Amino acid sequence: MFWTRSPLEIAAEFGGFVLAHSALISSLLGDGELICPYAVIEAQGQRQSVEYEEESQVEAIEQGKADFEKYKDTADIWAFAREGLFSDPGSPDKTDVILISSWAPGMTEWLGIIQRFNPASSGNFRLIGDPMIYVEGNEAVGKQATKLAAAVGRGIKNRGTAWDSWKAHDA
Repeated sequence: MFWTRSPLEIAAEFGGFVLAHSALISSLLGDGELICPYAVIEAQGQRQSVEYEEESQVEAIEQGKADFEKYKDTADIWAFAREGLFSDPGSPDKTDVILISSWAPGMTEWLGIIQRFNPASSGNFRLIGDPMIYVEGNEAVGKQATKLAAAVGRGIKNRGTAWDSWKAHDA
C-alpha cells in the first residue's frame, strides 16, 4: 500500500529533527546562556542553518520570523528554533522551553512544537514530558496528535541524540 505524508507530518518530522538538535545545544550551555535563535532551511536537497544574533533575544526572534517570508518561496521545508518560557493556563510558574516553528509547502500556518526542559546550568539537563504540538495555534488532539507525535518522534530519532537519557522520569 502506498502512503503519503501530509505537509503537517512532513513539518512535524523536520521539526522533531530540529528539536533534537536544539536539545543537544541546550544540554551543553552554561549559566545564563540561551540557544541562539536559528532556522534550518532545506531547499533542493541542500540544508542550511541561519543563526540570528541580534542585540536582544526578542530582536533575534523577530528577525528569524521575518526571514520566513524571504525563504518560503524557495524552501522545501523550514524550521525555526529558539528558547523561551512557558506557563500552563492559570499557573504563575514558568518552565524553560525549546520552541520550534516548522513549515512545509501546502501549509497555511506554522506547526508549533514546545518541549519543556530543565537547563544544563542547573546541573541536571532534563527534558520534561513529551513535546506539545500545536496546529493553527491549538494543541493537537486525538488522531491528529498521535500522527504528529509519531512524526516528531521519527525526526528526533533521525537526529541521533541522547534524547531518551535526557527524559525526566518520575520517581
